[in-house]
Amino acid sequence: MPVSRANILRLYKDCLVYINSLKYSDKNYLRQKVRQEFRQVVDEDYVLDADHYYEKGKAFLERRRFL
Repeated sequence: MPVSRANILRLYKDCLVYINSLKYSDKNYLRQKVRQEFRQVVDEDYVLDADHYYEKGKAFLERRRFL
């Protein structure tokens, strides 16, 4: 099943909410990195890699860690 635009936007919002909940981090830097990742996906061939990037974002939220 292909990932819908609504799912991508929900993931983006969930990432920003998580970043805002952090206490000892540079929130501006993290927001910029998340924004950059999402823009990179849109600029590249979105249709082919949407599932991959969506799973990558979901894994990020599940682990609650930056790598």
